[in-house]
Amino acid sequence: MDLSAATLWATLGIFLIIAEIFVPGVWVIWFALPALLVALCSWLFEISLLTQLVIFSVSSGITLILLFVFIKNKYKDKLEPDATQLRGSEYIGKIITLKSAIEDGTGSIKLGDTYWTLQGENCPKGTKIKIIKLNSNMLEFEII
Repeated sequence: MDLSAATLWATLGIFLIIAEIFVPGVWVIWFALPALLVALCSWLFEISLLTQLVIFSVSSGITLILLFVFIKNKYKDKLEPDATQLRGSEYIGKIITLKSAIEDGTGSIKLGDTYWTLQGENCPKGTKIKIIKLNSNMLEFEII
């Protein structure tokens, strides 16, 4: 029984498609499609093993790039952290009475179990402020 290159590549491609069912994620199919492409090229043209491997490698790279582009576009919103998941974001919009003065544009306040650095205009103790922005580990505020 003589197995041609096209038959071997087609068998590999079909095997990888079947393996996709059992492997978690969507990774194997991106190698099955290039294997089937090489099978088609081998069937249509008489090409060397080196050419077959080059076609498989290049087309695998292209399909993987397409996969990453697809994932990036489809899940773009989920890849960026949600503002509500950032520590301290729960204080945005909260009105607070200062227990110490803000001098030189910075001060500190204890919210929950954490001391936070406040950044904003200078103001005396007892001033009501509203937290407007989270900037790294600092809370920016405006005077009310």
